[in-house]
Amino acid sequence: MEFFNRLFPNTPIWIINVGAGSIVPEGLYTFVEFYCGNPECRCEAGTFDLVKIDATGKILGERIAAIYYGWAEPDSDENPRIENSKLQSKLTMDALELFKKSIQEYDYINLIKAHYQMVKDYFIKNPTHWVPGSINNEKPGRNDPCICGSGKKYKRCCLTK
Repeated sequence: MEFFNRLFPNTPIWIINVGAGSIVPEGLYTFVEFYCGNPECRCEAGTFDLVKIDATGKILGERIAAIYYGWAEPDSDENPRIENSKLQSKLTMDALELFKKSIQEYDYINLIKAHYQMVKDYFIKNPTHWVPGSINNEKPGRNDPCICGSGKKYKRCCLTK
């Protein structure tokens, strides 16, 4: 997964102002976005890490939660879901609810679709910049976890794209 703001540092971040009485403690937050960089993959999914920020957008502290969301998949108990491969916090389930609310109420889905396409276009134009996520840079086996981070087997995700 590629860190969106590393590739596009001048793109404004999505700021969520959480008020008193919310499911997450009061303050400013953002979802740090990660998308598959494989130019041949069309997984239409990403991982979104909820972090607290200050008024300038600087990250304050550790990730609160990592959430996987595949917008081409139907919303269900499994989508969006907690990204189990990353460390989580005691606020993880609250962060998941905040993500679901952001998608529905604030039209966040259109923003993430646009950011996903920006990442794909970047690696299509710069194919030598993309390096597969495996440690030894070998192609994963059919039954290995997909390199895009979707949590699916490679044969059911990027291999079929």
